[in-house]
Amino acid sequence: MRQQCIRLKLLFVSMCVLTGTACTNLLHRVGEDDKSDNTPTEATETTDQGVEFFDGSFQDAIAQATQDEKLVFVFVYTQERGASIVMQESVFPLQEVGEYINERFISFKLDIAERSQHGAVIASRFEELIPPMYLIFDADGNEIGRARGGTTADQFMLMIGRALGESASTIDEMQTQYDSGDRSPAFIQQYLMDAIVELGLLKFDSEDTAQIYFEEASKYRQIAREYFASRSYSELINETDSHLILYYWDGMPRGDDLVEFIIEHYDEFIRVSSEPALAQFTLYATLVAVGLAASAADDHYLKYVDALRDSPLTAAVEYERKRFPDSRLLPKRVKEYFEPVYLGAKQDWDGLYDFYKKKLEESGDYILGTDFTWTMMQLSRSDNKKHHDLAFELGRRGFEQNKKDSHTAGMYVLGLVMLEKRNKARSIAEEFRMGLSDSEVDQENLKIFNEMTTTLLDESD
Repeated sequence: MRQQCIRLKLLFVSMCVLTGTACTNLLHRVGEDDKSDNTPTEATETTDQGVEFFDGSFQDAIAQATQDEKLVFVFVYTQERGASIVMQESVFPLQEVGEYINERFISFKLDIAERSQHGAVIASRFEELIPPMYLIFDADGNEIGRARGGTTADQFMLMIGRALGESASTIDEMQTQYDSGDRSPAFIQQYLMDAIVELGLLKFDSEDTAQIYFEEASKYRQIAREYFASRSYSELINETDSHLILYYWDGMPRGDDLVEFIIEHYDEFIRVSSEPALAQFTLYATLVAVGLAASAADDHYLKYVDALRDSPLTAAVEYERKRFPDSRLLPKRVKEYFEPVYLGAKQDWDGLYDFYKKKLEESGDYILGTDFTWTMMQLSRSDNKKHHDLAFELGRRGFEQNKKDSHTAGMYVLGLVMLEKRNKARSIAEEFRMGLSDSEVDQENLKIFNEMTTTLLDESD
């Protein structure tokens, strides 16, 4: 019974870890200190009309801002997050946005997946990076404002102006009007549009501020759901409502009535929105549906994958393939990712064993450490020694691949506990802790690792 309890807790921890692994791993992969010589390069990455992004290091951008007597605007993005893609492809190229930003700022793009290239100085400077994020620095490199989230052009410029103190919030007046009972469509539209700016400016730098953010976001999502339900879906095919749907989408999968309506009227929504926005929305809705079905051991997850090859979703797939050929939203990647999830949920340990044996033979050097350790934990649930042997080997390889990653190390330790290799688990835990420095980033990694492992290591005694 005690071992079963430990296993249940381990599985719960692993599920929590997997939901945040990709983003958090990227946040904490750091490299050498920034070795810029602070010499302005004058170079920019220029669109035809929109925002001009500086081509050089962050320190060079600061130096250029000093020379030009401007501020520095940093766009933190990722190739894998829908809102980042929409901002980069639909908002920043606009002339009015370019004029607003270029006049005030030297603009710098930071791909969160490549943050280590800018060194530990940049990693420690940019905290709580959740793309898309917009950071504002003065010419001395002091942060003076930040905001986040996918917006329209007008919302983005208003949000930056608010961060600079150029305008004030009117959300309290809107809230009073809402509380008085105003539910007219025009008012609710404006209320929800204004709320996007408010949410983008809320602090997110502690557990308390994060709690406030999630409570506010939940409140507005509920208002949005009620608003959408009060309208006929055909009335929602307009620029404002399409933006509200895409912003307040809270993980509704394929099968949801509104999601299915948008897919059925894909071309009509593109005309009032944008191809990047609609492609990301429909592909993510599919990804959620696949994940839910696979996690429930429902082989219908393949039906959703196959639907990506049919119109109109094939248009979204082709757009995504051209944008990012290695996107995890493409059918092959979706199937490869969720097949082991399905096999694990079904407790088909032989199938999962065969899947990863084949994958190791074909592309072992290209598997992420967290994939190794996740599969280790899944196979550890089997009673077959052959499966346990592969589980141990997967965990070892995953840890060797990235010994300083808190999630990889934590999942390896948890997997060892599940395999009843407690002494080895303690040894690996000690090795991981000893390999960390006193830097802020390493200490945050230590905190994550301890939260994952300490209680379960104690309970395994």
